[in-house]
Amino acid sequence: MTIQTVSILDAALKADASVTVAQRSQILTVARNGDGKPEPKNGGDSTPRIFSRKQAAELLGGKTTRYISQLVKRGLLQKFVPRGNVRAIGVTGQSLYAFIAGKE
Repeated sequence: MTIQTVSILDAALKADASVTVAQRSQILTVARNGDGKPEPKNGGDSTPRIFSRKQAAELLGGKTTRYISQLVKRGLLQKFVPRGNVRAIGVTGQSLYAFIAGKE
């Protein structure tokens, strides 16, 4: 929304005695940001984030790609195999973030 639209909405809400300050603030936050939640970093699509073994190794503090393969083999990371393919192209971001969160 443009600044002018938000200011008009703010003036209208201030004129309404039945709207509390907290409600007005919440309504204006929704008006400015849509639903008040930050937008997903991947543009809003539901495709999972995939990391190559090299990227995953770097995120884990400079480990080797062999280390990532061992984590997949032990079931600590989940590999990602695209539909129609036989070979994996990396590990899922969800499993990588869960592994990092579990380590710390």
